[in-house]
Amino acid sequence: MPFATCRIPLACLLLAAASWLAGCTTLDVPRVDSYPVTGQKKVHAIHHWDVIAQDVAARVAERIAAWPQGEHPIHVSAAGASEFNEGFVKLLRVHLLDHGVALSVTPSAVELRVQTQLVDPARRGAQGDAAGGPTRTEVLVTTTLTNDNRYLTGTADMYYIEPGDAPLYVPPPPAPPAPVLKTWKAVTP
Repeated sequence: MPFATCRIPLACLLLAAASWLAGCTTLDVPRVDSYPVTGQKKVHAIHHWDVIAQDVAARVAERIAAWPQGEHPIHVSAAGASEFNEGFVKLLRVHLLDHGVALSVTPSAVELRVQTQLVDPARRGAQGDAAGGPTRTEVLVTTTLTNDNRYLTGTADMYYIEPGDAPLYVPPPPAPPAPVLKTWKAVTP
């Protein structure tokens, strides 16, 4: 009978060990959940740049509505000389003026700076998104209103763009340096 009394504790020990090992092999890894479906606009034409500029101008004008009229002129500029940035700044100025915002032609204490970031997974070699679909080329357009090294307000908007339009959103490559001209003088012995 000593053998029979030993079987039950041994079985319990083996079952406990198996449970412990099973618990050790299960990784506690978070599962991947997608965000809820939302809408995102796609920029198809320069006219859409104007629509974006109208929206940004309205939001900025609303946020500075309490400022004394004309007391703090704003200088509008862009980081980088992409075609989008150059066109967008021009459109934004016009729409800010339409909202009665005082603008400065030269840099001033209050600066509204436009920044554009191109997000193009295909340029980095990505083949598809998490759902297995094609990659999307997107652009992030932000503006920040600053005064005295302080952020006052800002906007941030994301848009899809056609992959072929990506060069419009990045600055052109720098011009190659000018060739160095050398002057040679012939001397006689």
